[in-house]
Amino acid sequence: MKNIKEEEIQKEIENYSFKPEYYRQNSEYPLNDLSDRQFETLVYNIFKKDIADKLYTNFDTLTLLTGNSDRGRDIVLYRDNKVSGIIQCKKYQKRFTKPELIREIIKFVLNFILDKTLIDDINNFDYFIVVSDELTEEALNFIYSDNSNKHQMKNLDIYIDEVLENYKSLKELKKEKEIYDAASKVITSLKYKKLDKFDISKKLNYYPDIAKYYFELHKIIDKKAFEEIIIENFGDLSDKDVKYLSKRITRNKDNFRIRFGFANFFGYPKNLLKEFTKDEHFLELLMTFQNTKFEIDKLVLDKIQKEVYKLINERVSHSPSISNYSKQIGAPYIICNLLIKSTNTQIPKFVKNIFRRTNSAYLNSDIYSIRKNLLESSKHYFAGDYSIYDNPPELKEFKIKVSHHIHKGFRSIEEIEKQLEKDIPILLPIYNDIIEELQILLPEDPTIVIGDLTFLEDESYLKNIFEDVN
Repeated sequence: MKNIKEEEIQKEIENYSFKPEYYRQNSEYPLNDLSDRQFETLVYNIFKKDIADKLYTNFDTLTLLTGNSDRGRDIVLYRDNKVSGIIQCKKYQKRFTKPELIREIIKFVLNFILDKTLIDDINNFDYFIVVSDELTEEALNFIYSDNSNKHQMKNLDIYIDEVLENYKSLKELKKEKEIYDAASKVITSLKYKKLDKFDISKKLNYYPDIAKYYFELHKIIDKKAFEEIIIENFGDLSDKDVKYLSKRITRNKDNFRIRFGFANFFGYPKNLLKEFTKDEHFLELLMTFQNTKFEIDKLVLDKIQKEVYKLINERVSHSPSISNYSKQIGAPYIICNLLIKSTNTQIPKFVKNIFRRTNSAYLNSDIYSIRKNLLESSKHYFAGDYSIYDNPPELKEFKIKVSHHIHKGFRSIEEIEKQLEKDIPILLPIYNDIIEELQILLPEDPTIVIGDLTFLEDESYLKNIFEDVN
């Protein structure tokens, strides 16, 4: 097995002649259109970037392997020159199953039994499976299940026998109880993590400098031209604009008005669109309308979140008289109250629920309910129970460090309660003021009208625009 030098990897990816096309409105990148080697180097570059950005604290460097005898590894992860993890890449045109996952793990574990240099510490070792499609529910359950449950894994000996028979390099190992026991011990000690097509696509959206080496990135319209159109036409809609829109809609006869639930069409023949509903590409286009609305709603909520943290930072974060523990109440309290005030808008409930789940486990409109939840979490902290930080696994270490920081100086729940009683009356008016200020960012019955450039040919409409501008 040979390690590839960084300059060789870079030269290789720069010379890729074939790049699958990717259009920005698509949600996932066409990973299965890559070659096996392209997929491996793509994964390598993503992890390299993540490690450089300190998203993984268990690793500080990595190596891409080459050759056929990979012994169940494509990439090796190191910490302080010690092997602390591996990545196995699988480019499959279908979902990756639990039996397939277990066989891959066993292949690596049996190779470790033959060569102990493959793992430095089995109790501090991460096994990543990275797939170009998805993992089945059973495979995901295996990854996220507690390792103690893996002791009761059915048919482990059968899986081991299959792997021993299929790989000549493992012929030194015999089908004996000692081998089964040794393999079981390692399997139940390693930590398992995954990346699938959704995880990879999300990372590529953050890392366009990586994506450009693997995909032909297309936009629906040239960015510069699009910006010029926006700049030239951005402005308030007057009553005249609303009347113009109403005129365009009402002049369409019944057979040119079609409702699809989340999008209504005017001006297209009903029979034609009805026929299109059997076309998969048309259905995908319909989904882009819904996805666009969804993404705009998310942008609105993300902007509100950023403003919340900005105002908290300006008005509270630098106050030495208020404890760091008490300050953490602010964001969930403000965000949740703003979400409640937005119930009269048409930001879908499921978008708000996603926002809640991805931003805080303590979102509550009542500051004392948040206080109760935080104290319950602190009881686990003082008891040394860090299982509350398990999800997602890759953030556990970071969450524990943050928890150490906010609990600094406190020796008991009682001390925290006394500090909260002192701080909350000071914080509550500040947080309520922030809520009032940020209400202006909440949408009111949002409606998106997608038009074309035919308004440039309507002389009367253009005349009205110029009159408004003047």
